Amino acid sequence: MKKRLTVIFVSVMVIGISVLGFVTKDSEYSMTERRNLTSLKELKKDFRRYFEDYAADQFPLRDTFRSIKAYISQYGLNMGDNNGFYKNGDYISKMDNKLNLKHLNNNYERFMKIVRMYQIDKAYISIIPDKNYFMNHPTYDYDELIKIYKETGFEYIDIFDELKLEDYYYTDQHFKQNEVIDVADVILEKLNHVVKDDTLSVKNLEIEFSGVYALQSALPYKSDMIEYLESDIINNLKAYDYENNEIRIYDFDKAMDKDPYEFFLEGNNPLVFIENDMADNDDTLVIFRDSFGSSIGPLLARGYKKTVLVDLRLINEELLGEYIDFNECDVLFLYSTLILNSVG
Repeated sequence: MKKRLTVIFVSVMVIGISVLGFVTKDSEYSMTERRNLTSLKELKKDFRRYFEDYAADQFPLRDTFRSIKAYISQYGLNMGDNNGFYKNGDYISKMDNKLNLKHLNNNYERFMKIVRMYQIDKAYISIIPDKNYFMNHPTYDYDELIKIYKETGFEYIDIFDELKLEDYYYTDQHFKQNEVIDVADVILEKLNHVVKDDTLSVKNLEIEFSGVYALQSALPYKSDMIEYLESDIINNLKAYDYENNEIRIYDFDKAMDKDPYEFFLEGNNPLVFIENDMADNDDTLVIFRDSFGSSIGPLLARGYKKTVLVDLRLINEELLGEYIDFNECDVLFLYSTLILNSVG
């Protein structure tokens, strides 16, 4: 009887899941993983190449099974990580415990190429520590990473001491804009562009924010609230892209979209030009940045007449001369260790 019940149960599960798979419409995009899923169109194009990916991506109740697996790994088996994600209290991070010298050196060479190409006399570099730096699990040698970029000869602006774990979102890699005022102040002080008489106030979007780590890890999580800063200067900033289309400093429509972090400067753009008519100077700041620059960018723009944000992941450095005059401007390379160690 036990064998019969086992066979019946397994058969019902296999047949049920198979039928569910046939009748369920394929999903094109996974909100939980923030990526496009393998489609039937790709499967028909090359069955042998895409079948395994298609079967995994379109598996019925896929997110439910991912969550069950995460619960068992984290709480049943007490494993340190779940598919490369680590939970420390309410904070989730993606484990990254090995320096990738190839990416680090490629980024180093690219930065140096830009300095030589545009004859930049003096450049600054500041590195944003990943959330892993503050969490209690094995990670790579941050001192060794910083050492590589100090050898560029750029003036290094140390902001590690200005940050702590609580400055980051629970479930996302980014820091909170309202928690990095002191970081922006340290950078502006080093650049000799301290902002005076500009009182910052914190506003709340009043929507729950579940970052990319919460969804990708399938672990239980605590939601954040996106908070942002306003001031007389920030409220008067004007931003444009390279085609002179207006960009919102804070895009409330994006906050309700797939990635709420794109609320800041409408997400990633190859070039963003910010004008500050309230500046007490006519100076320009060029910031080479990753996505962290979207939230801290407006804070730094308070100290300059004009600020240019450059995302090298989206534009070739050889095209920059068409849009930016590097003569007599401050140049800052502002990157997270997460990007330096994984992209390049």
